[in-house]
Amino acid sequence: MVPLFSPVPPCGQRGFRRKARIAPRRTFARTWTKELKDRKIRTNVISPGAIDTPIIDSQVDSKEAAEKLKAEFASFTLLGRVGRAEEIASAALCLGSDESSYVAGIDLPVDGGITAV
Repeated sequence: MVPLFSPVPPCGQRGFRRKARIAPRRTFARTWTKELKDRKIRTNVISPGAIDTPIIDSQVDSKEAAEKLKAEFASFTLLGRVGRAEEIASAALCLGSDESSYVAGIDLPVDGGITAV
């Protein structure tokens, strides 16, 4: 099981407010992993960063404004760009595969490094 959660704000927020957003994700992953282990179901959480999807375009009035918003999101990441949906899918496929059979109860940020700063 690999649920997706909303990303933390792109400002790399520190302290109590950031911890208050992350704690439920970690609790969810750990609790479900513990409760489902006898059924051999692993639970991991993916926390995506800004991903280049139509939802970004829908938040603004023009294509130019959407590109500006993407550039702003990109400026917050260590990699200097927004992510692609395929990158989230790859992380989910990895976590759901036998290749990660010993990975359980984690919150994996797939965010270009936003949470690292």
